[in-house]
Amino acid sequence: MLIEETKKFQVETEAEATKIIDEYKAGQNKDGYNLSKAGYTRKPIKAKREIIGETFTVTVTKKFE
Repeated sequence: MLIEETKKFQVETEAEATKIIDEYKAGQNKDGYNLSKAGYTRKPIKAKREIIGETFTVTVTKKFE
Protein backbone atom coordinates (compact mmCIF):
# COMPACT_ATOMS: atom_id res chain seq x y z
CA MET A 1 0.00 0.00 0.00
CA LEU A 2 1.36 3.39 -1.02
CA ILE A 3 1.52 5.81 1.93
CA GLU A 4 3.70 8.63 0.56
CA GLU A 5 4.76 9.89 -2.85
CA THR A 6 7.23 12.64 -3.74
CA LYS A 7 7.36 14.17 -7.21
CA LYS A 8 9.82 16.65 -8.68
CA PHE A 9 9.27 18.82 -11.73
CA GLN A 10 11.59 21.19 -13.55
CA VAL A 11 10.01 24.29 -15.09
CA GLU A 12 11.31 27.51 -16.60
CA THR A 13 9.25 30.15 -14.79
CA GLU A 14 8.16 30.90 -11.25
CA ALA A 15 4.56 31.18 -12.47
CA GLU A 16 4.66 27.58 -13.71
CA ALA A 17 6.12 26.46 -10.38
CA THR A 18 3.36 28.09 -8.34
CA LYS A 19 0.72 26.76 -10.76
CA ILE A 20 1.87 23.16 -10.17
CA ILE A 21 1.75 23.64 -6.40
CA ASP A 22 -1.70 25.22 -6.58
CA GLU A 23 -3.00 22.33 -8.70
CA TYR A 24 -1.82 19.80 -6.11
CA LYS A 25 -3.35 21.86 -3.29
CA ALA A 26 -6.67 21.97 -5.15
CA GLY A 27 -6.69 18.21 -5.77
CA GLN A 28 -6.24 17.14 -2.15
CA ASN A 29 -9.88 16.53 -1.29
CA LYS A 30 -10.87 15.17 -4.69
CA ASP A 31 -8.00 12.67 -5.07
CA GLY A 32 -7.75 11.48 -1.45
CA TYR A 33 -4.33 12.67 -0.30
CA ASN A 34 -2.85 15.32 1.97
CA LEU A 35 -0.15 17.60 0.62
CA SER A 36 2.48 17.33 3.34
CA LYS A 37 5.20 19.34 1.61
CA ALA A 38 5.32 21.65 -1.38
CA GLY A 39 7.90 24.15 -2.55
CA TYR A 40 10.31 25.18 -5.26
CA THR A 41 13.93 26.23 -5.62
CA ARG A 42 15.42 28.60 -8.16
CA LYS A 43 18.60 27.61 -9.97
CA PRO A 44 20.45 30.04 -12.23
CA ILE A 45 21.79 28.80 -15.57
CA LYS A 46 25.32 30.04 -16.14
CA ALA A 47 27.56 30.20 -19.18
CA LYS A 48 31.08 31.54 -18.89
CA ARG A 49 30.34 32.82 -15.38
CA GLU A 50 27.35 34.84 -16.55
CA ILE A 51 23.76 34.08 -15.67
CA ILE A 52 21.86 33.46 -18.90
CA GLY A 53 18.62 32.09 -17.49
CA GLU A 54 17.04 30.18 -14.64
CA THR A 55 15.08 27.02 -13.89
CA PHE A 56 12.83 26.10 -11.01
CA THR A 57 12.64 22.68 -9.37
CA VAL A 58 9.24 22.00 -7.80
CA THR A 59 8.91 19.32 -5.11
CA VAL A 60 5.56 18.04 -3.85
CA THR A 61 5.00 15.29 -1.30
CA LYS A 62 1.61 13.60 -1.02
CA LYS A 63 0.57 11.43 1.93
CA PHE A 64 -2.22 8.90 1.56
CA GLU A 65 -4.48 7.70 4.35
